[in-house]
Amino acid sequence: MDAGFGDGIVADGERTPSGGLGLRLRLASVFALFLSGLIAPEAAEPKTPDEPSWKLEPGYNHVGSLAPSAAAPIEQLLVGADGIKEKYDDWGVECTNGDVGKQCAAGQFHEDPKSGVIVFAIQVYPSEQLGTRVLIRMPLGLRLSEGVRLELDTQPSEQHADVATCLPEGCVVLLIMSEGTIDIMKAAQVLTVSAISFASGGKLTFRISLKGFPRSLKRLEELQ
Repeated sequence: MDAGFGDGIVADGERTPSGGLGLRLRLASVFALFLSGLIAPEAAEPKTPDEPSWKLEPGYNHVGSLAPSAAAPIEQLLVGADGIKEKYDDWGVECTNGDVGKQCAAGQFHEDPKSGVIVFAIQVYPSEQLGTRVLIRMPLGLRLSEGVRLELDTQPSEQHADVATCLPEGCVVLLIMSEGTIDIMKAAQVLTVSAISFASGGKLTFRISLKGFPRSLKRLEELQ
């Protein structure tokens, strides 16, 4: 069975680890979201000095120019090649070769074992120029004005992030994280990502294991 999380669901819509959800990493055209013109390069604000606190850097989640691109049709943005090339506990690393050359990412994809539908995804793309880019895919049906909340088990406060856009496959949150924030994540055990359901007003929560996260990032550095 693939490494990953379970599909435990409680009354408030929370999903918790229980050993059933499979883990897959799909890279391919997801990376085009950052490179194809869907998100303009000028949208990324300059990196600020790292702070010894849990802080999300302003980045792609604050952009205002989102438009379809011939290089990456909107219906293909979150579809990629199946299979994990390498696994590191609950994380996977995959590289693909495309028009922009070799691109590597670390991440998790969580499927509902009954429907086969991906209910949550996170992918991490290190970049020397822009900091570490993080793509989070949430289910449709969110209250977009609320955005999403991210919380680490090692930090007393949670952080807010905007939803950049919603596609047929889900709603996308795009972040740039500083080196300091990534270091804090490496020391944590669980990243909690939550949002509010538009229909019910209930809280939808995903608890993402960070076991294997440090090793997967180290491997990405080796592959660069």
